[in-house]
Amino acid sequence: MAKIISVINYKGGVGKTTMTLQLGVGLATLYNKKVLMVDLDPQCSLSLSTMDEHYWADWLERKGSVASVVHRFYESGEETAIDPEWIIENALDRAWDTLPGNTPGLDLLPSHLDLPDFEMRLMSKKPRSIASMEEFYLVREKGGRASAKFLGIVRNRVRTAGAHLVNEHEEQSKKLRLNYEDRLLDTMIIDRIGVAESLGLRQNIYNSKSEKFAEIRKDFTAMVKEVMGRLS
Repeated sequence: MAKIISVINYKGGVGKTTMTLQLGVGLATLYNKKVLMVDLDPQCSLSLSTMDEHYWADWLERKGSVASVVHRFYESGEETAIDPEWIIENALDRAWDTLPGNTPGLDLLPSHLDLPDFEMRLMSKKPRSIASMEEFYLVREKGGRASAKFLGIVRNRVRTAGAHLVNEHEEQSKKLRLNYEDRLLDTMIIDRIGVAESLGLRQNIYNSKSEKFAEIRKDFTAMVKEVMGRLS
């Protein structure tokens, strides 16, 4: 049975893209899971961190994106669904239609720079398939109450001083543990040189033999393992 994992934080610059990408790659590589990453960020950070920029732009022109889902919902009157044609298979480091990426099982539904325009429709405009605004408001209210499980909190970009956390991060960790107890994952992603760099390289760090990814790989491997345990 398919499971949906959402990586959410209202604050920017906290590592959501890195977390999403490495979680997806880890699930596909370490556990042979079939993973579909859905980029809902209008900045398209996950898409551009996954594949070649020119290939991404060409794909949007020829195929589709997450914005196509919203467009179909509003304009065609058809049942909302993801067209398989919009999904880029084996997307990590993908640059050509005939050349798959380096991680089998890791697919992507890319984002689009025009996504904010479509997001505004979700809040204000009635789809053609809905008869009245009253019905629209009732579908939107029910849709916002979808059943979801709080999988956990991951501490990311944590700083250390020697073998210990810096004082501020140590105190924040204690507060999180006090307030959220076992919802706080034991795994921490340490703020290491090379974490952000790994996005731009579009490499599978779990398959990499490079020693520069050794500690990063250790952190994310532990995180993926803990997430898998909570999913079961």
